[in-house]
Amino acid sequence: MTVTINLPSDLEASLVAQARAHGLDLPQYVEHLLREQVPVQAGSALSPAERATAWRESTAKAYMAIGVDEHPGRHQYTAAANPA
Repeated sequence: MTVTINLPSDLEASLVAQARAHGLDLPQYVEHLLREQVPVQAGSALSPAERATAWRESTAKAYMAIGVDEHPGRHQYTAAANPA
């Protein structure tokens, strides 16, 4: 199966760097990340709902594994203490 993913250039650069650090090219590294995050259930086919749940969970885990906020428009701000 072939999947095309459009990545922002900063994310692509980060993934390429991580792939090289592991001695892999980008497609091999992405496959490695997915295999770590999505358990293969031998002998049992997943229902569409189960596949969707597994995909959502693996996507969230993959974002955390590579340090990307899965909600890039959402920001958290911490108020700095005012030195007196």
